[in-house]
Amino acid sequence: PGSDAAAAAVGARVALVEANLLGGNRLNVGCVPSKALIRAAQLAHAARSCCSGARALADCGISVRGEVEVDFSKVMERVRGVRTEISRGNSAERYARELGVSVYMGRASFADKSSIRVNSDVIRFSRAVVATGGYPSLPQIFGLEELNALHTFPGDSPRPYVMTNETFFNMTTQPARLLIIGPGVVGLELGQAM
Repeated sequence: PGSDAAAAAVGARVALVEANLLGGNRLNVGCVPSKALIRAAQLAHAARSCCSGARALADCGISVRGEVEVDFSKVMERVRGVRTEISRGNSAERYARELGVSVYMGRASFADKSSIRVNSDVIRFSRAVVATGGYPSLPQIFGLEELNALHTFPGDSPRPYVMTNETFFNMTTQPARLLIIGPGVVGLELGQAM
């Protein structure tokens, strides 16, 4: 919870509008899943360096049988599990019951200078904060946009697959090679973990 919960705590009536998943980028496609992936990579590295911690390794999908084996689908399952566990704190029910925030799922548009429309609801306000978050964009590289538009998964065919942070954490098969383009923190973390 951020400024919405803080405003509600001091008595403001707060409406939160979300078009996709509560929790935003941080929880769903940003630092929470990337840190879970980094943790698995750290444990695999520790095992390869003969450090202790076999139980923690098994919980993250890593087993040691002579060579350290990383079960990538189990690692990604755990990443999604961590995200799910943390998301309970971002539920619409919790926001309403514990924080006093009204949650509307959908896209908002201004109806006039003092109201917005979300689906069939009209919400009146005296002050509005517009915090739209961010979305990944593809760099201007010839053919990248067309390749991304194919919407298939790695392993479907022998061709490159284009992902953003919004699709990366849905993988279940580890790519043989991975090129990360861009200066973002999540991209750097994914490069470190992979």
